[in-house]
Amino acid sequence: MDQLDNISIQSGIQEFPEEEYQERYQKCRNLMQDHEIDVLVVSDQMNCRYFTGFKGRTFHRPAFFVLPIEEQPILIVASDFGAQDARSMSWIKKIITYDFPITHNAIGKAIMGLAKRPKKIGMEIDDTFFGGFRPALSYGMFKRLIDEFKDVEFCDASRLIWQIRMIKTKREIDCIRRAGTILKKAYSSLFSNIHAGMTEEEIAASFVQEMVKNGADLPNIGQHGPSAMIIMNASRPTESPNIPTNKALIKGDLLRIDCGAIFKGYYTDFACSGIVGEPSQEQLVLWEKVVESVTTEMEKLKPGIKGDEINIHWHGVGIYYVEAPFRGTVGKGIPRGTIMEDTHGDLEIQAGMTLALEDIIVSTEGDTFHFEEVVEITETGYNNLSHAHREFFKIN
Repeated sequence: MDQLDNISIQSGIQEFPEEEYQERYQKCRNLMQDHEIDVLVVSDQMNCRYFTGFKGRTFHRPAFFVLPIEEQPILIVASDFGAQDARSMSWIKKIITYDFPITHNAIGKAIMGLAKRPKKIGMEIDDTFFGGFRPALSYGMFKRLIDEFKDVEFCDASRLIWQIRMIKTKREIDCIRRAGTILKKAYSSLFSNIHAGMTEEEIAASFVQEMVKNGADLPNIGQHGPSAMIIMNASRPTESPNIPTNKALIKGDLLRIDCGAIFKGYYTDFACSGIVGEPSQEQLVLWEKVVESVTTEMEKLKPGIKGDEINIHWHGVGIYYVEAPFRGTVGKGIPRGTIMEDTHGDLEIQAGMTLALEDIIVSTEGDTFHFEEVVEITETGYNNLSHAHREFFKIN
């Protein structure tokens, strides 16, 4: 394993200025100090990107982030498919490489190279706060790492990381807002141009193209082109598979799309609905009800309220389209157990959180009416980051 001292540096493609990451490190170190953690080791690839700006080309060459409480941060990457990219994407000066395949030795040597031997190391071990982390270090490698540092205490740092990620900086919020603008433009263009006879797959492909054309990195669900969305009608209600098929739209079809866009790695997430032909009075009434439900709950938003005071489904939005904090509730007309039950109902809502609020009403015929907005919690209330379409679209 060699430190890259002489590698050529190409033009930087960092997502954010260096001070953005320094701010994240300082928040992290403050919490590490509270928990008496000397070194934080991160292997979940989204967390790695969050702290370093590095995006690996393949999951087979994972990256690792090591943050000592006093010394400079370390980025560990594969010598192939990682070294050059790390210098271009990240501001971290101390970059260490490993030869494929990854073993515990890469992390162990980085820790052994610190000036001060740690007494306590925090890692993503047991994410009971949300369950969203997927550490790249296997159980076997993790066990060998513990065996190598028998005199060191290892603890779970998942909640510590979530405490930082849940509160967004201005730059993060700007990215989510930009993703929302991209998505709204894509929805507007899509519903202006789709028509009866088009298949769901054709609609999905068109939607993905509109997002990318307007500046999105990728669509937010699946990330596999045209199937990267949720699409519903009465024949495929909430609990059924909801990827696009080769079914053609016909008169009377309700088309509900739940999807999002990504900008600089940050997600947005909201839905739009329309019908081929003229909507019935019942459909219009149900659509207005679901929009009103979300709007009513949005007006409650401010720092200090508890999560369970928001009486519809809500979840965090950030470097994934559903992240902490989270509260699953049962929508009107949906059998209990269809959506996750309460997770963070006792959590206090804080300024800087970015939340998606949504509600669902299912008609007697099985049609799903879904409305969603993405908001930023401010010091005094909230800002709308999505301004989702409130009209019920008519499809030609």
